[in-house]
Amino acid sequence: MRAIFLTVLLLVFLSAGAMPASGAGPAAVGEETAVGRTLKYKACEKDLARAVKLLKKRQAADAEASLRQCLKIVPEHYEAHYLLAQVAAERGDYAAAVGHLQQAEAEMERMAGLCRAWQAESEREETAERELVSGEAQDTMIKSPCAANSTKIDTGRLDRERGITSGSRLAPLDPRRFEVPAAWHFAHGNFLYKSRRWADAAARYRLALERDPRLGAAWNNLLGALMLAGQVEAARSELQQALQAGADVNPELRRAVEAGAVR
Repeated sequence: MRAIFLTVLLLVFLSAGAMPASGAGPAAVGEETAVGRTLKYKACEKDLARAVKLLKKRQAADAEASLRQCLKIVPEHYEAHYLLAQVAAERGDYAAAVGHLQQAEAEMERMAGLCRAWQAESEREETAERELVSGEAQDTMIKSPCAANSTKIDTGRLDRERGITSGSRLAPLDPRRFEVPAAWHFAHGNFLYKSRRWADAAARYRLALERDPRLGAAWNNLLGALMLAGQVEAARSELQQALQAGADVNPELRRAVEAGAVR
């Protein structure tokens, strides 16, 4: 259960930065919006917080019950699925763990899409609003006897007069907040590794290293997965990259890769 405790700490950190704030502006994708999705997540806050506390106390069964309650409200809840993946792995059900992580990652991608749509809509509204204000200002200047003496439109002043300020509109969330973290890719790789899906595991370790090249454990696991998949040359190539990145490669594993022999 120590692994669960560590991942819970990670989750708490990620949640603080990844969850959108209530009251954020809309961005429609079909019938879904970033705001609507956020409100659904807020309805699960108590159950999720309870599950995190229970996992810290190593009460996996009760924690799982709270997480299942989250899924009744939001079946795609990515944090709940991530924690359920950890719980499943602890009892040795790696297939279920992989399934939960796949659902978590799909939901994060969906949330990123909502945020991209929100950004696009916000940019369209801002452009249209500014063009409207500027157009009105131009009309006023043409009619004004002082127009000939003016060479610049103070759009900032016009915004202030119309009550349009930078603080009056909440900025869209950055879609990058919903990028799958290196630790999640690493965990996904480990579950695939335990399922003896070596090539799939290697792909996940590579994704983890794209996010964080300093993740030494991912380098070692990547080399092991490639060797078990029979991809010796790929393992040798990755070994050189690992050494260049300053990774602490297991000496026995390094010798095995260099010799082309599976441990």
